[in-house]
Amino acid sequence: METIDSPTGAYFIQLTVWEARASQWVHTPSVVQRQSLAVLLSFADPRWSLDQAHWLDATQVHLRLRRYPGDHRPAQFQVWVDCASAQARIEEGPAVPLAGLEAALVARL
Repeated sequence: METIDSPTGAYFIQLTVWEARASQWVHTPSVVQRQSLAVLLSFADPRWSLDQAHWLDATQVHLRLRRYPGDHRPAQFQVWVDCASAQARIEEGPAVPLAGLEAALVARL
């Protein structure tokens, strides 16, 4: 498993990497609080893949997500996750609880 640490190391993104087809890799992300190992964000559908992650500060991360095989519109989602408040924002939309992020993404497909 690969990880992407926040600047202070308090949180990390854990990637479960699997090969969907020959040379087509999916990087399913989870966001974890390091001290307690509490999973703040995970996806029930392993086809959600992280294309890019950029920590904005100690608790906020910008994610570029897509769902394999990517034959949907939009092809990629911009998501901002705030680990401290356990909320996320998709594109310019309103904040949603992290527990409801996957359903909110699916509704936008």
